[in-house]
Amino acid sequence: MNRRISVLLWLAHFVFFIFALPNITLAITVVYPGASLGPGPDMFGRLGSLFPGNGINVSGNTVIVNSGVVPGSVYGGMTSDSQNVFDNQVLIRDGVAGSGVYVISGLSLPGIAADTVDGRTISGGGPIAVGGLPGNSAVGSSVYGGASNGGEVFNNTVTITGGTINMDVTGGFVPLGLGAARANRVEISAGNVLGRVTGGSSRSGGAYDNIAIVFGGDIGSDVYGGAALISGDASGNSILVTGGHMHGLVGGYSAAGNAISNQVSLSGLTDPDTISSSSLYGGYSGGSLALGNTVTILDSPGLKIATLAGGRANGDATGTA
Repeated sequence: MNRRISVLLWLAHFVFFIFALPNITLAITVVYPGASLGPGPDMFGRLGSLFPGNGINVSGNTVIVNSGVVPGSVYGGMTSDSQNVFDNQVLIRDGVAGSGVYVISGLSLPGIAADTVDGRTISGGGPIAVGGLPGNSAVGSSVYGGASNGGEVFNNTVTITGGTINMDVTGGFVPLGLGAARANRVEISAGNVLGRVTGGSSRSGGAYDNIAIVFGGDIGSDVYGGAALISGDASGNSILVTGGHMHGLVGGYSAAGNAISNQVSLSGLTDPDTISSSSLYGGYSGGSLALGNTVTILDSPGLKIATLAGGRANGDATGTA
């Protein structure tokens, strides 16, 4: 009897929990062409965007662009209230996301955006995969694995296997507020990125344990493991490069804070012009301290390097190169 009462109480609590959370929505899959574009403007006022349902589905969604043109933005999940956003995927296989807009797997204006990698591998894997058919995919503006105005962004991944990105690629980004970018990841094996590549960055918070990996492809600007753009520290960020072409490399960048224990690793590079600016920094601080940053170069004979430092800062800098 006691066991039966316990089961009934558990069920009652479960039912109450479900109905007490009106923001819970079912995860859905959106495939374009086939799916309709947004019935109205998205939260930024853009028409012609592609997102799950009516914009209230914020987690566990998959959005796939197989061909055609999406004139607005592409979202895996987005919210303008305090909901968390997690476990969404965006796959651009052979299509175009319009000029001046964004591809974002998870977007939370006041909260937390967290698109965790949980073992799924579709078109190269990860919550955002661009370039399932190399050379045919294009994104008119930037690509973000996750973005949050205020809260942290963590465990977001962007995978580029082909196509063209006309601006930046960032694993996780906090454009407003003091939230940190933590444990985000970008992997590029082919294709063209015309802007900057960053594992994770925060405008006013810290950048911790983010990583950018370049196996191939062409990058028109610098590569950062993690970046604290205005304030906050950059710590534990890293870059791994085994191929491709890019401008310069900074494992961890902090504009005004400290750069601590960041690293850049280069291995097996056969083209001496892999890094066009020939500048390598394990950690770079515009503030007072760069400590314990490293640069490691293995099996890359003839690589042109003009500036090489484990750490650089306006104040104290120590590191290994």
